[in-house]
Amino acid sequence: MDRQLAVGLAATGIGLASFLLLGSAGVLRHPQTAADHTQPAEFLAIGGGFVLLTVGILVTLFAYVEFPDPDLEP
Repeated sequence: MDRQLAVGLAATGIGLASFLLLGSAGVLRHPQTAADHTQPAEFLAIGGGFVLLTVGILVTLFAYVEFPDPDLEP
């Protein structure tokens, strides 16, 4: 397996697992109640999970898609 694909899938899996863990712990709340009851560490965990999920999806996408080299002329 390609290293970039493996890193992308791992980051996606970790990000998804963190969202599932946070959801099962009851940390993911409606935005109106989140400001009153969510601790700063929980906000960081939610943000970190979102970043991992996003980066993992992008890295996985770039492992499959080959973009043309802009320096080469057609």
